[in-house]
Amino acid sequence: MVVNKVDRPDARVAEVLDEVYELFMDLEAKDHQLDFPIAYSSGRDGWATLEQGGTGSDLTPLRDLILEHVPAPTYTEGHPLQAWVTNLDANAYLGRLALCRVMEGTITKGQQVAWCKADGTITKTKVAELFLTEQLTRVPVDSAGPGDLVAVAGFPEITIGETLADIDDPRPLPVISVDEPALSMLIGINTSPLAGREGTKLTARQVKSRLDAELVGNVSIRVKPTERPDAWEVQARGELQLAILIETMRREGFELTVGKPVVVTKEIDGKVHEPVERVTIDVPEEYLGAVTQLLATRRGAMRNMTNHGMGWVRLDYVVPARGLIGFRTEFLTETRGTGVLSHVFEGYEPWAGEIKARSTGVIVADRLGVAVPFAMMNLQERKPHDGGTGHRGVLRHGGGRERAIRRHGRQHLPGEKADQHPVCVRRRSHQAGAAHRPVTRACPRVHQCRRVCRGDPSQHQAAQGRTRPHRAGPGRQALSQRCRRLNPRATARRHRLTVRLTVRLTVRLTNGATA
Repeated sequence: MVVNKVDRPDARVAEVLDEVYELFMDLEAKDHQLDFPIAYSSGRDGWATLEQGGTGSDLTPLRDLILEHVPAPTYTEGHPLQAWVTNLDANAYLGRLALCRVMEGTITKGQQVAWCKADGTITKTKVAELFLTEQLTRVPVDSAGPGDLVAVAGFPEITIGETLADIDDPRPLPVISVDEPALSMLIGINTSPLAGREGTKLTARQVKSRLDAELVGNVSIRVKPTERPDAWEVQARGELQLAILIETMRREGFELTVGKPVVVTKEIDGKVHEPVERVTIDVPEEYLGAVTQLLATRRGAMRNMTNHGMGWVRLDYVVPARGLIGFRTEFLTETRGTGVLSHVFEGYEPWAGEIKARSTGVIVADRLGVAVPFAMMNLQERKPHDGGTGHRGVLRHGGGRERAIRRHGRQHLPGEKADQHPVCVRRRSHQAGAAHRPVTRACPRVHQCRRVCRGDPSQHQAAQGRTRPHRAGPGRQALSQRCRRLNPRATARRHRLTVRLTVRLTVRLTNGATA
């Protein structure tokens, strides 16, 4: 074990050692596994020492410690070649590179080898290029022996877990299983009206070529065609892998349209099965309730819970893969960034049922234009209709109450009086010359208050039970112009009534004069 940064003034060397020992004991390590050597170093200054609290001049003690305790690779003399593919990489000129560990025998450049595939078939092929890693670069070499980590070119479709063996005596090693994709997303060209304003790679051919290049070095990505010629279904292990791919393409100059991530399901014995993840969470005790509540709404099933007695709790869950979409953000928010989350593919289980989706939507601009702050503030306050109260811009009632909500945008607030409705509050403020008061709520008797406000607002209390319009009052003439501005519908209604009365009176007088 190497404890780094021991030269810092806030170094906690003893506490870190205790935490490592506790981790080993939680993992049920043997006694000889707990007896490991310890080195103390400063990577920035380039020194290491075997004494706690001391300083060194170089990294020689650490090098000697590694040579003494790390065993050399074991192999059998005269054994045929066995090179195990443990990872993949890509090169712009050579294509896919197989990163192999030579378990037995010797591999050379230009050698004919047996390619033992995962499906059990064996193909004869040739090693085109052979590289060894020195420091941070790959150096071409002619041969490599047991224990060497090499990069081999010449196998365009090789994948993790396959074996390169001797052509005369092929002995394949056990195949390493790769986790299957759990999520899929539709990725296509940018079809919006704002296309071509940020990126430079816009065509379907360029996007498809980039996705094909990703398949060369990323074995967990799958690209499948769709009904559209300009969009493809991209399958990956999780949302983080898809997010990294999309962000990488965006930085490379691609413009994309991205669909909603969905899970990749299977039909087993006539039933729909979905991928599930084994989730391990380390969280402080005070956030245990919030985390369990979050996972309960996402169809998570607890398998184990361990309290370490140090203020932290470890939770072991099995959660559907679709339940983890967007979970990390909520998890970090609820735990104030202190929780640790990790998950791995577990398998397929029957469909767990509906999982509650997000309760808010998004607002998308589909054309160019100027967005003023007033319009944006009103748009962001729009919410979906869920049967509750207090939502702005949502019509819930008919008649005058509906119109009041549309105009004033807010309903009753707790503790307000029954006569403090938006219409009367606004007009009293104008009459007194005060500043415009904010809207408080919609009065349940708004149809009566409109009639009252045509006259004197001070008589509002006395007019609560009236059913006929209030017409008399000293403030009618002074407020007539304000009422027209604040209530244009009432002004138009009075104007139509005046026109009808005038026409009828004129007709009657004309008929009387004729008679």
